[in-house]
Amino acid sequence: MVSLSALAWRSGIWAPAYRLGAPWRIPGRSNDGILPMFSISGCGHGGTTLLATILGAHPSTHLFDRETKWFLGLGPLAVLRENKARAAMAAKNFSDETRVIIEKTPRHVFRIPYIRRIMPGTRFVVMVRDPRDLVASIAKRISDWRGAMVRVRLDFLAINRVKNDKDVLVIRYEDLVRNFEPTMSKISEHLGIEFDQRMANHTEFAPTWFNADTVEETDGAGKKAHVSRRAWQVQQPLYDGSGRYRTDLTPEQIREVEDAFSPLVADFYPEVVRHEPV
Repeated sequence: MVSLSALAWRSGIWAPAYRLGAPWRIPGRSNDGILPMFSISGCGHGGTTLLATILGAHPSTHLFDRETKWFLGLGPLAVLRENKARAAMAAKNFSDETRVIIEKTPRHVFRIPYIRRIMPGTRFVVMVRDPRDLVASIAKRISDWRGAMVRVRLDFLAINRVKNDKDVLVIRYEDLVRNFEPTMSKISEHLGIEFDQRMANHTEFAPTWFNADTVEETDGAGKKAHVSRRAWQVQQPLYDGSGRYRTDLTPEQIREVEDAFSPLVADFYPEVVRHEPV
């Protein structure tokens, strides 16, 4: 049986409820004085932290080096978090060189229509990754194979709802790490900024993510080890971390993931449909 925590993991409430909750807004609120926002979301463990770090190295951006969770609330909580977002994005907080705000919260993929309504002009980059690697990574972290399957399924359901929207660009983790400059040029064009070579040297500017107490390579099992590993990873030179599922999953588990996710990822990973390695 799938645990309730696995179903509700996105917010402390059931993730699908995000699509049902009407935005609570204060009438007449203006976006004057608020910097434009680039929102990075998508699959958890899918490279959102890496992409945010790379974009944060651009001289015209300001990166919030944590998951802001600004738009996850429903009802009155949505108002409180919207107020927090507006205060953080006020142009008066930044130098004249800062043109855009970079925020990353994987769960915001559930809230893209809502963010679009309250922050018009926001551009979205949605990260995806081979579901076999995602399930392997999340299952190791939370020690819950079925829970990992549910989480990845919820992510891809949300991604498929917005994948064709004009303000949304879907990027594969594998393309980012294997074809860096063409992929980052595509992302830069979508966001309306020029490609800057400093993004290729992002490790020089990498922050310590999530206020991690320790920054070191770990096995990623458990919350503390996972945070430490993620903070460590973005400070390393770019490398291809795909294919871990081959050693972390059994052949039976690999086939189960492929069978379960083939319809959801056909547009992104036809290899999964054909049962071939990426």
